Amino acid sequence: MLRRRRDGSSAADGGEGTDNGSDNHNSEDQFVTCKKCGHENCRHAGGEGSDKKQKRKKCCAMRIWGWLIVFFALVGASDYFKRAGLGDQVQSLLKTKLNVTLPEMELPESLQQLTLFGGNKTDRVGVQLRKKGLRPKHPVVIVPGFVTTGLELWAAKPCAERFFRQRMWGTMNMPQAILSNARCWVAHMGLNQTTGLDPDGVALRASEGLAAVDFLMPGYFVWGRIIEALADLGYDQNTVVGETYDWRLSIANMERRDGYFTRFKARCELLMKLNKEKVMIASHSWGETVVRNFFFWVERREPGWTEKHVANYVNIAGTVLGVPKALTALLSGEMRDTAELGAMTKHAAENYLPQPSRAHMFRSWGSVIGMLPGGGNKVWGNLTWAPDDNKPMKTAMSTYGAFLTKRDINGSGNPGLWERMNRAKDRLSPFSATHDRSHNDQAVSGGDPNSEDPAAAGWKQLTVNEAMGLLLEEGAFGTSPDLARHLGIWASVTGPDGKRHGDGYDKDADVYMHNPMQDPMPNAPSMKMYCVYGVDKPVERSYLYLKQQDEEKVKETQEADEATREEGVPLQWAIATEISNSTTFLDSGVRKGNGDGTVPLISLGVHCRKGWRGKGKLNPGGFSVTTRELKHDPVPIYQDPRGGPRTSDHVDVLGNHGLMEVLLYVAAGRGDEIKDDIVSNIDEIADAIDFNSEEDPPKHDSSTGGVADAIRRNVLGVNDVLNLVT
Repeated sequence: MLRRRRDGSSAADGGEGTDNGSDNHNSEDQFVTCKKCGHENCRHAGGEGSDKKQKRKKCCAMRIWGWLIVFFALVGASDYFKRAGLGDQVQSLLKTKLNVTLPEMELPESLQQLTLFGGNKTDRVGVQLRKKGLRPKHPVVIVPGFVTTGLELWAAKPCAERFFRQRMWGTMNMPQAILSNARCWVAHMGLNQTTGLDPDGVALRASEGLAAVDFLMPGYFVWGRIIEALADLGYDQNTVVGETYDWRLSIANMERRDGYFTRFKARCELLMKLNKEKVMIASHSWGETVVRNFFFWVERREPGWTEKHVANYVNIAGTVLGVPKALTALLSGEMRDTAELGAMTKHAAENYLPQPSRAHMFRSWGSVIGMLPGGGNKVWGNLTWAPDDNKPMKTAMSTYGAFLTKRDINGSGNPGLWERMNRAKDRLSPFSATHDRSHNDQAVSGGDPNSEDPAAAGWKQLTVNEAMGLLLEEGAFGTSPDLARHLGIWASVTGPDGKRHGDGYDKDADVYMHNPMQDPMPNAPSMKMYCVYGVDKPVERSYLYLKQQDEEKVKETQEADEATREEGVPLQWAIATEISNSTTFLDSGVRKGNGDGTVPLISLGVHCRKGWRGKGKLNPGGFSVTTRELKHDPVPIYQDPRGGPRTSDHVDVLGNHGLMEVLLYVAAGRGDEIKDDIVSNIDEIADAIDFNSEEDPPKHDSSTGGVADAIRRNVLGVNDVLNLVT
């Protein structure tokens, strides 16, 4: 029988160009008519009706797993990994299944000392400090941060039933679940958009114990190094515990659904009773917000509880005043890390976790909403000033206070936009402090795309308060109608009117997340607090955004039902990654500042150096606060992919030897030997913030003097400035 090829020629069964050993056809000689089902252009035959998207996903997954196998096999060639048995297993698999034998390899000594993604283990801090006489004293309660606790499945939709009691977040089950069915994984990781609790038929719960916080993935330590150091000092599971929680939930829902604060209180009381010593609480990242709100919760019910039960509190890289990237996660489902991905990687990411799906999922997580920048303009600055502006930015008349700079473009695109913007930024950063309110008010949506004046071209700068208003507007008319209400109760953000968003904010109500600028720490005079965080690793501070105005897409978004939103309706927002300016620290649409790679210095240290320091409104008991800054000083990646013992990256800092020393000295009752160590300009930044004022900071005269002032008085236009610098 003859069958037609795609090119119109024919071939007989069994003839040249056929494949008798398979039920379908492949290669360039593939037939349109399928032997398996008898139809033309079917998915078996690879015709026009095939599911090309599914094929691309499978191909991408095979490549990812293939490279992982090769990587593990190469690593296993070293003697170190052969002793671990991992390399032998992989090489045996390659030999039996693929008839491939890898050559013997001898890695450098520095690499032989590594644990995969775990870093160098030759120096154990706990062993060294025990030799110096340190011994356990205070029982330790570990409160992990955002995304660093495993989440396991207790109730599932049919597509994930096979993962019952397995982790949908953490361990190797997570990539397996994503690669096998990404839409199913997102459906389980997301929360109910209205309540912020479990979706119907789904229950994910935090894994419990130290095993839930030591390693997120095999070999990828989180608290593992610290737990090891505590064990070397003499601690065991009776004296150190991990108080895990579902990090997706809002602060209020943690107690509402899981009774987390009730269990936290009982755990501390039990440890104190068994060990006859007050506890030491150690938190990381978002865990600081959890602990601070726990203090407020417990003191309302039992005044003096903290003074009675807590000896020390160690705040590691706490997100006290929020994280700018939380805004971008909610607005567009992206951060600089995802926006800057290479074309191939970004294509793979979009295939498995499309940007609209990510944004929809993030908007259901109360924790992400809770990490929005708090404190308003008096903390994050206005359009002419920010407390952390550095000298190069002042010289360039630029400011971090322009928290978000946006431009609306029409749905048909805007040819030549990037070329014009690059010409403008080569002459003067178009996103500088010179664009005050008078210029912004003149900027109309879309503007004149041919203008070299950024304001006339449609660029508009927003303060952090105005950016929150933009997010509220996006929630009201976008994919998440409940977002505005959630911002009022799950976050401590300030709206465009300069007041806390939310109707009738009551700091005594358990439904609200408490504001670090207003609500005090517990009255615990004998408690000692230690702030430890990294500095000198660039961090996201402000953004350039494009919004594609497409009336049909907007209408589609507004009218979409919940099921459509879960699948991911098109988003209008995207970071303007094509724009950079090294003079003002603008990199791929993101202006970078000082921090630990995730949290800006303002959020990490201002309260530790001023807000909570000394007896006052925010520290009524006057407990002592000691601050240790850790300068980011990583080793080369070939020595340690995690940065080594002096890294200060937001997560990798948990393996920093300086941090471990602080923790162990405090746990051993010798915290008095820990002194302040400041290596940044955090004191200067803190002094520029007025904690007692309810008003926005005054406009700040740039060191450039007359030019900036003339622009603010409308004497000198932006085009005039462009002419001055050419």
